[in-house]
Amino acid sequence: MNFDDLQKCDRCDGDACYVTEINSEIKNYYCFGCGFQSNTLMTVGSQFFEEQIAILPDLYKSLMGEDKTGKVWIPAYVSNTNGMLFADGTSAEDWNWAAVKMVPTSEKDDEITRKNKFKPDNSTKKLFKEKDFMDALSYLGLLPDEK
Repeated sequence: MNFDDLQKCDRCDGDACYVTEINSEIKNYYCFGCGFQSNTLMTVGSQFFEEQIAILPDLYKSLMGEDKTGKVWIPAYVSNTNGMLFADGTSAEDWNWAAVKMVPTSEKDDEITRKNKFKPDNSTKKLFKEKDFMDALSYLGLLPDEK
């Protein structure tokens, strides 16, 4: 069984779509080229799709789209101790990737924020065009440095 693979993206036709086989029936797709993600359960009318659509922000709903194989793709959302990366904008015609770096919490922060140990530093917010998803990942230090 092949668990991880890099393939051509069914959404953007780029060559940087990371495919993870969960089991013989389910695969996750995460394209580093376009920044969108999907899986074999994410098809119009499926229970999984309906559950996801119910909790997605309006911008993500307007940006999602179906590929020729029937999978629905939505923008990625990244959040870890380095930062957050998400689609940010007012509509499908007016959006960018937003990258915000994280900083350690301090005693000044409320108890709930301190439990997370890191918080977004909104002064570091930087916008990236749709095709610059990998640049946004690099800004957050989430890609290896090129030597």
